[in-house]
Amino acid sequence: MFSTALKFTLILFGVLILVGLAALIQYHRVESTYYYNARLKVTKLHFDHLSAQLNKYKKVHGQFPELLSALIAWCECKEPTDSWGRPYIYERTDDDYKLYTLGEDGAVGGNDLDHDFSRHTNWDEHLK
Repeated sequence: MFSTALKFTLILFGVLILVGLAALIQYHRVESTYYYNARLKVTKLHFDHLSAQLNKYKKVHGQFPELLSALIAWCECKEPTDSWGRPYIYERTDDDYKLYTLGEDGAVGGNDLDHDFSRHTNWDEHLK
């Protein structure tokens, strides 16, 4: 019915499709891990920078700013946004502050990139 050459060609074509799909799946896994780690590293850098600026502010003024906008005006920098384009959430407490982001989903709680990240996050737990 089919020639041997045609059968061989169809089998080879099927194998190439399967190899291509396997490569695409592996590429997606690698890209997802890279994307995940890149977002987390940028977020950690932002927390480190903002924490340093907040500590400098406290040295000069004796307390942390009431609002993050006061820090922005004082250091003459642009308002920082998290890795997902939303402003960081800042709350001054009696003698400290809370600084956090709600992650990719913008909602409280979650896993992976939807996790709520703060300056107290154990980053080694989240980096893949």
